[in-house]
Amino acid sequence: MNIKALLSTLLLGSSSLASADSLTISGSVHVSLGSAARSSIHHRPVAVQRDRYEPSSPLYRAPRYRGPVRPVVVQPVWQAPFYNPTNTRIGGDASEYTGLIYETGQYTANAWYDLSEATRIDAGREFFTVGANRGTFRGIRLAALGNGRSKIDQVTIEFADAEGRARYQVVKLDTWIGRGSSSLSIDLDGNARQINRIIVYGATDQGSAYKLMAL
Repeated sequence: MNIKALLSTLLLGSSSLASADSLTISGSVHVSLGSAARSSIHHRPVAVQRDRYEPSSPLYRAPRYRGPVRPVVVQPVWQAPFYNPTNTRIGGDASEYTGLIYETGQYTANAWYDLSEATRIDAGREFFTVGANRGTFRGIRLAALGNGRSKIDQVTIEFADAEGRARYQVVKLDTWIGRGSSSLSIDLDGNARQINRIIVYGATDQGSAYKLMAL
């Protein structure tokens, strides 16, 4: 073999080795990645709190602005028919209202709101215990409900004065509410008064009712 042939053989051999080395390196890199991937399976996933994402992250969710919390006042609305309400305790010469007394309409200024549920006058008169702790009132209204009528002879309103003594406003009416005249209103003496009790004298037709409203 001459010198030129020898040199050619040596150059070809080194080239083959270089190629083999490059393949070996490429293979080792691939195995290394696979090894890392296999070893990572044994690590526990780290829980990430949603609210810890940075604003720049695509998973970031900005908190929603809900605005200030405001009180919600829902006034009851009574609808016909009214078939003999049972929220009274009937005695020998009077009935006592046992239903709900609603709070003052502090968020409905200058508007009438329901003070009682639908009820009826039995045994000649009906007592409503309001309570001085329910605020002050400027007026009360008796509103007819249903298809019948209520005969209103008299309304007596018991107030509490500054010394806790009872004071009365007596309103003689001798009228009907219902059908032609659906309600009647009474202005309270002294404008803003605390009410202990309201007594309504009269009678309510069967299958009908009325309610108290306040201002």
